[in-house]
Amino acid sequence: MASSTPKLLQLLCIILFLHISSSSSSSNTTTFNPHLASIRSFCKSAPYPDICFDSLKLSISINITPNIISYLLQSLQVAISEAGKLTDLIYKAGQYSNIVEKQKGAVQDCKELHQITLSSLQRSVSRVQTRKAKKLNDARAYLSAALTNKNTCMEGLDSASGPMKPTLVNSLTSTYKYVSNSLSAISKQGTNKGRTNRRLMSVPRWLSRRDRRILESSGDEYNPSEVLTVAADGSGNFTTISDAIIFAPNNSYDRTIIYVKEGVYEENVEIPSYKTNIVLLGDGSDITFITGNRSVVDGWSTFRSATVAVSGEGFLARDITIQNTAGPEKLQAVALRMNADLVAIYKCTIDGYQDTLYVHSFRQFYRECNIFGTIDYICGNAAVVFQACNIVSKMPMPGQFTVITAQSRDTLDQNTGISMQNCSIVASDELYSNSSTVKSYLGRPWRNYSTTVVLKSYIDDFIDPNGWTNWAGDQGLDTLYYGEYENYGPGAGTDNRVNWRGYHVMDYYDASNFTVQEFIAGLTQVQCLLQKLRHLKLEELINESYFLNCERQGFIARDITFENTAGPQKHQAVAPRSDSELSVFNRCQIRGYQDTLYAHTMRQFYRDCKISSTVDFIFGDASVLFQNCQILAKKGRRNQKNSVTAQGRKDPNEPTGISIHFCNITADADMLPFVNSTFTYLGRTWKLYSLY
Repeated sequence: MASSTPKLLQLLCIILFLHISSSSSSSNTTTFNPHLASIRSFCKSAPYPDICFDSLKLSISINITPNIISYLLQSLQVAISEAGKLTDLIYKAGQYSNIVEKQKGAVQDCKELHQITLSSLQRSVSRVQTRKAKKLNDARAYLSAALTNKNTCMEGLDSASGPMKPTLVNSLTSTYKYVSNSLSAISKQGTNKGRTNRRLMSVPRWLSRRDRRILESSGDEYNPSEVLTVAADGSGNFTTISDAIIFAPNNSYDRTIIYVKEGVYEENVEIPSYKTNIVLLGDGSDITFITGNRSVVDGWSTFRSATVAVSGEGFLARDITIQNTAGPEKLQAVALRMNADLVAIYKCTIDGYQDTLYVHSFRQFYRECNIFGTIDYICGNAAVVFQACNIVSKMPMPGQFTVITAQSRDTLDQNTGISMQNCSIVASDELYSNSSTVKSYLGRPWRNYSTTVVLKSYIDDFIDPNGWTNWAGDQGLDTLYYGEYENYGPGAGTDNRVNWRGYHVMDYYDASNFTVQEFIAGLTQVQCLLQKLRHLKLEELINESYFLNCERQGFIARDITFENTAGPQKHQAVAPRSDSELSVFNRCQIRGYQDTLYAHTMRQFYRDCKISSTVDFIFGDASVLFQNCQILAKKGRRNQKNSVTAQGRKDPNEPTGISIHFCNITADADMLPFVNSTFTYLGRTWKLYSLY
């Protein structure tokens, strides 16, 4: 018996081991939860996976159906709950010296921006609940703005002190991780950006037909009896714009039109988020001015320094100049700050030095505006399109360079960036005359995923051949997206541009992602001259040097004068530009000085036209035929040589060129006294394979 005991014990151990293994296997089988596995899969690619998982595992206990939409909604609800907890802390921060501001308004900035974030989160829930792809675009825009709000608040707190600062900063950081996770989840759902018909010169779909009439016409699009009038001389309803804003209804679904008579209004105008659908109409950007002089040097936060600050959704403005006159020595000093969704600015001038136009957040559209500044003078993290604008760099302080854009996209999940289309990028006279000693750039990356593109725009030669410059070391150079597409002018060459991984010479398909339709979800409405005439008077097109941009196939024009009156001293200044396939111009006059007729691309035909100009006045890379036309060389600048054509073929396989048949090439009347002292040529080689 004694000899069998070890064998018995051995057998018992084996049986016990098998029983335990079987129990363990059975336990694992019964506890496997496909819902948990689904949540883990959903959270795997989130910026903060553990926080995502903790947020969503609650959905198991409350029996939520496990699908993408339910997870998105649960994620947003948790983000709203966490943001709500932060509200009291932010409000306490402004009391009893809990936060000591170095920049005036820093805590107030945090309060206002946090309220906008709460609204953005709640609106995102309503958009996701529709389960429509187009509505997810809205939610993505709202959450992108929310993250920008957090960054702006943190920037203001950076220089602050006080006992509550560490707690507030830590709470902001942890709370907005929930927002980041929600944004990441939405961005991965393949949001529908718009229609497949992609055109540069379209307008956003949020502008109704009436809105477009308000922006483009002269006054018959609204009832004068319903307009609030501001007049500095006392002849209106109000003497200040701020009083009119206060009087305007809160949270209005209808447009409130405020007519600002000519004059200079020295005030800081704030349009808070509850003042929606405000319209400011001036008498003209040359006679209606809003001016202020707040700056960072004088103690204001950049956000709070704005002369005009707009947070109210649906804002429109036309024919007004907005200035910050603080001067370059006062550093950041904003003229216009825009952190409102679905806004449009038309024929306005925005003038300042550093940080002139703060396109802070949401979706924005600027058309035919003049924007002046020195350093980072278009900055922020909106999804913003500039069309046919004049971007003018001014002389900075000694030792400084100029840079136009400082875009601050912080993550790939945000759908933000700056898109400049058909703009003119030029220097002030003072800067241009000093351009050999003052470097100027198109942009630099404020944050790692900075996104800026320049499309079909004129770039003068004051821009450094590198084009772009860095912010600090190699920050963002691999992750940014900077692009250029079919720009022209002496500063547009890309051969010597920066050699960064994030820089791109774009093709058509790259550029199409930054059109209004794709980038800010717009809708094609403007279709060349004949459709523009429904809203714009012809004399506006001619006398105000309006650029005709035609990209639609089959465009036809007859018996019209197209003129750019900028003058020879302004260098390149296009009258009509045609990208239209099978376009025809008959019995038209085309007048200007340098680069008058831009026959850009496609096949074009000009018959019985009169074209008068100075330098390269027929140029581009179209397949273009001129028949029975008068081509007149005008008197240009002193000691300047004239050239009729500058053809832009870059590849010998392109079927492009300029053909002039049965035309009369002669001197215009103002040129006749100078024909013996001014050299005039039929053409010059703009590109390697120019063909005449």
